[in-house]
Amino acid sequence: MVLHLRSRDVIHSVFIPTARFKQDAVPGREILQWIDVTKPGKYEIPCAELCGFGHSGMKGYLFVHTPEEYQQWLKEKWPS
Repeated sequence: MVLHLRSRDVIHSVFIPTARFKQDAVPGREILQWIDVTKPGKYEIPCAELCGFGHSGMKGYLFVHTPEEYQQWLKEKWPS
């Protein structure tokens, strides 16, 4: 998987502990990073940089699916 990291305002630090990944997102730059997560699951992506108000609420999730689940998702989103 390729990640395109960008920030509009301040430095943010994308941290995916289970993927052993941590990289800063810097305003005005696009940083490409590659990760390979093969175990299906839901992985938390917290911001690891004290970036300002609302920092504690800045988290997202990486969802890793099996190939079969992905094909089912494709059929639901883009039926032929």
